[in-house]
Amino acid sequence: MEYPMKVYPIHFDDGRTEWCVEYPDLKGCVGGGDSVDEAIADAEISKQVYLECLKSEGIEAPVPTLETDLPSGKIALRVAKTTHKQLIENAKREGVSLNSYIQTAISEKIGRDSYNLEMFNMIKNIKHSVDEIRTGYNISEYQPIGLRSWNKEVPNSSKLKLKCFGA
Repeated sequence: MEYPMKVYPIHFDDGRTEWCVEYPDLKGCVGGGDSVDEAIADAEISKQVYLECLKSEGIEAPVPTLETDLPSGKIALRVAKTTHKQLIENAKREGVSLNSYIQTAISEKIGRDSYNLEMFNMIKNIKHSVDEIRTGYNISEYQPIGLRSWNKEVPNSSKLKLKCFGA
């Protein structure tokens, strides 16, 4: 099956740029590289491993989002004249079209926001774990740790994550 992918650059403070590719329909399936081609090739390998893992666990692969399900990709945007001028200057300096520059800027912002949300959730989970260790209680469930059953059935999505990706 062909899954739509999102490709976006990641710019580092030291001037390096790396590329990230993700498949929105395959949660957590990503690839990366120093070039777009490298990132796509890496993502293709990740996708194959991901789908093979689903199959080995007896989990049905998600149905790809059809392009017809997606918005047109066209946006009418009004900005201040000074912002418009700065966008044009930045695009010229980088040697890209204004459209390409704005698209990259938006993609980077979305990527940063997604990353920040993931980091926030990770920190929240670490904090809960530290609270459990320190107090002996699972704060979110208000159960003493010693009374919980560690042999509970794990939902399929968690099994996949545990067995296939070692998380």
